[in-house]
Amino acid sequence: MNESNLNPPPPLPPSLPADELPLGEHPHDCNPIVGALGVIEAVLRHPRRIVFHLNQGSATGRLVGLLLAVALALARALALALARLSAAFRAACSGGLRR
Repeated sequence: MNESNLNPPPPLPPSLPADELPLGEHPHDCNPIVGALGVIEAVLRHPRRIVFHLNQGSATGRLVGLLLAVALALARALALALARLSAAFRAACSGGLRR
């Protein structure tokens, strides 16, 4: 192969955005997290807020309690949905075998 036919590879894009701010310097990081719906919103839309508040140390016990309560409620909802699906599947299968 002739070296003049080889093209250099294109430069790689940076892996992280250059304008990423340190934790706590973004305006949304310092907003308080109030109630279970606030925890759900923070988890889905602004996870940096949760990390910021956990690192602050103030009201960490309340935040951890709210996170645990939301996790338990979601686990309970998942268990109920799976139980209903399983019951419906068993009813459909047993109905088909009795014919």
